[in-house]
Order: sequence, then C-alpha cells, then structure tokens
Amino acid sequence: MPGPRVHTPEEANALLADLETILDRLEEMQRRMRRTKIRINALELIHGQALQGEECEDHREYVSLVEQLSNETEEFNRESQRIGELGGVLKGLDPALVDFYGVHEGVLVFLCWRRGESAITHWHHVDTGFDDRRPLDAAAEEWRDDS
Repeated sequence: MPGPRVHTPEEANALLADLETILDRLEEMQRRMRRTKIRINALELIHGQALQGEECEDHREYVSLVEQLSNETEEFNRESQRIGELGGVLKGLDPALVDFYGVHEGVLVFLCWRRGESAITHWHHVDTGFDDRRPLDAAAEEWRDDS
C-alpha cells in the first residue's frame, strides 16, 4: 500500500482554490445539518418518548427529519472525502484547518493551512498541531520530494 501523497508547498498552494470551494460547500451543509438537528431537538423536547409512537401528531415529521439528517450527514462525509482526494487532511472546520503531507529535510511533515490565509506559509511535524507550526523556509530545495 502506498504512503500518503506528498506535496511541495507550491503543489499544495495550487489546490487551495479547489479547497475553498469544497469548504464553502461543507460550511453550507453544516448549517443545514444544524437547522435539521434543531428541529429534531425541538420535537423531542415537546413530545419526549411519545414522539416514537405513530399516534403522535409529529411522528411522521420526526421520522422524516431523522432521515433527512442522515442523508445530510452522508452528503457531508462524501464532500469531506474530496479533501482527502486532493491529498489534504481536514483537521477542523471552525476554523477550517487543512494539512498536506510534505517532506522537509527528509522528514515527513504537514504543510499547514488555515482558511483565510492566501497561501500555505507554515508547516509542523506530523505528531504536533497548529500551535507548533513554523514558517516555511525560503530554500525550495528543502521541500522537494526525494522519494
């Protein structure tokens, strides 16, 4: 089985426009899922366990909303997987953080990008996170893929 797809900073930066499009969709899907969940929660608060019974006046709506949320979740997961297909690793949505594997001085690292940044300008070791990121060095030869 091959290892992770490794990018240079330039290669990863070339993917940011596609990544922005995906993140826009994910954020909209997340808003829809929240609205659906709020409606489900309201019905559960109003009716409690009675909502499970077909005799409850809102049972059909509840079942429909649960199915809707399930479908929205599946759609969200499929869209999230598109980031992986680009070679990125989604670390979070609030704020949106995506890492791309890179090689720095012969070591596998993450090229770290946060939504709102115009380019990837930082990296961190794969066993650390955003708080430990470091600025990219200017020397391009340190970022080539020697594998």
